[in-house]
This record gives sequence, structure tokens and C-alpha cells, in this order.
Amino acid sequence: PGLGGEIRAIFEDAQGSPCILATDEPFEFDERGFRPAGLKEKIGDLRLQSGCADREGNLWIGSAYGGLNRLRPQHLSVFSTKNGLTHNDVWSISEARDGTVWIGTSDGVTQFKDGHFEKWRAPFTRQDWSIRSVIQDTAGGLWVGTAFAGTWHFQQTNSGWLHLMGLPAAQTRVVFEDRSQNIWIGSRGSLSRMIPKPASVRHEGQPLLN
Repeated sequence: PGLGGEIRAIFEDAQGSPCILATDEPFEFDERGFRPAGLKEKIGDLRLQSGCADREGNLWIGSAYGGLNRLRPQHLSVFSTKNGLTHNDVWSISEARDGTVWIGTSDGVTQFKDGHFEKWRAPFTRQDWSIRSVIQDTAGGLWVGTAFAGTWHFQQTNSGWLHLMGLPAAQTRVVFEDRSQNIWIGSRGSLSRMIPKPASVRHEGQPLLN
């Protein structure tokens, strides 16, 4: 079958199988091709925006103003601002090496660890703190890509937020760490690579299409 809606996330589940998250529903892929993951009845008619599979086999799905869904075998949990999310509009979900799940929303970052949510905030205006991507790198630093204020790098050993300068656009769409610990930052119309030791920003190739 065809994939419904826009593709918002592609990731591997705990077994290493690809999972494709469209705005309408999640899809699985194997040698037979694409097929619905069979979760439509559980999650309803939410507009899906982000997804992640953690090491315990849970499937996390973020939606537009519908909060955060955690799907376990035979069980669905729905989390919202009542549970500690900074906003019910969830744009990004990622898992760190220690099992912490980071959630980026339209009003900041939320950390899920040891069964509890904790809000992470920064001294920005509400509009500037609309998150599009959040990851924790191998060294433990937190990278936060925003819709209006560029990319921010938080070192846990520091007392504040360090703004990464030199990026070509303020509208960050995605942040990714590769196996060499390079940080890739996709913005509207461009792609940048942050190379560790010494830290630098390098624009790779030609500008990308919007």
C-alpha cells in the first residue's frame, strides 16, 4: 500500500527493522515492502509528527497537539502537559545512550528518565523556544534545534546555554550525530557539519532546496 500523508520520521525499532512514520500512521518495511504497523486503531486520528523506538522495545510517537504516545505490547500510554510535558505539540523524540528520552515541543524540551518527566527551559521568548529537533550526543551534551532561534548546545558541566554561532539559517529542522561524533544540522535550504576537536562549523556541498 502507499504511504499516507507526509513522512515525518524514519528510525529503527528494537529489532533493527525500519519504521516509517507518516502523518496518518506508522508503517513497517521488510522484504514484502511497506505495510501499516497496525497502530491506527490505538492512536486514533492524531496528526503524527515525530517518533522513536527505545532500547526496551517501546514505540514513542509525538503528535500535533495530541501529546506523546508510548506504545508497549498490548498497552498504550498517553502523556500531556498534565504529566509534565512542556507542550502537547511534540516535534522531536530521541533516546540517549543512558536510556533518557528527550522530547522537543512547541514550548521547550522535556526529559523522561526513570519513569518521570522533567521540564527543561531556557531564557528565551516562547516563540523562540519552539523546538524542532533535540538529541543528546555521545559526550553527554544536549543539542537543541529551534524553529526561530537557530541551534543551541548545552554542556552539562556548564551553568548555562551556549549558542552555536555560524549557522546559515535560524530555522533548524533536524540535528543528527554520526558514528564519528560529527553533529549534522539541517536548516531551511542548507546543511552544516559540526566537527569535534577542534570544534568548527563546515557547510557541506551546495545549498539544499527548500
